[in-house]
Amino acid sequence: MQDTKQRKQKIDIFKELELEDLPLEKKKELVAKIFRAVHIKMIERVLDFLTEEEQTELDKMRQEGRNAEEVENFLKSKVPNLEVIAEAELRALLVTLKKEVRKFK
Repeated sequence: MQDTKQRKQKIDIFKELELEDLPLEKKKELVAKIFRAVHIKMIERVLDFLTEEEQTELDKMRQEGRNAEEVENFLKSKVPNLEVIAEAELRALLVTLKKEVRKFK
């Protein structure tokens, strides 16, 4: 079983992609794009864990504009390994991005 401390380890996106010297504005832009991509992939995976009723409830929460914390708490209550899924999706995306970044070096 993975140690909780080890799972909570932060991922330095810019270090992983060897983009530490990227200007701050570009970093912000990149983080926003990565967040959206990971969010989409997470939703795709999380839906597999939810019943139709729970999916409807999630959709209703999103339509009502519930804040991210409420949605996250709902998902955590339904998908106990949500953080593991998020980290796995981020790592998978970073692998793809590393290959793309290398093309420009």
